[in-house]
Amino acid sequence: MFRLFKQKLEPEAFYAYIHRMPDTVSVKWQKDGDYIVGEVGFDNFSFVTQARSAEEFVELVNEGVVISNNVPKDYIER
Repeated sequence: MFRLFKQKLEPEAFYAYIHRMPDTVSVKWQKDGDYIVGEVGFDNFSFVTQARSAEEFVELVNEGVVISNNVPKDYIER
């Protein structure tokens, strides 16, 4: 997993970005050969992602949720 914000934020920016994040996220996944394939959903939005390892899958899910909620990539720390 990664921390959400890598840059130091002013309190106003932090609250603006953190309030964009959904309260709940659902993930339905399955193993497909060498890949983990999953559908991620929150609010009225969903996307599909795939990865070769569980660690990579979790990173992609987290990154997808953050980016889908218009939090700048510069604030994501891996």
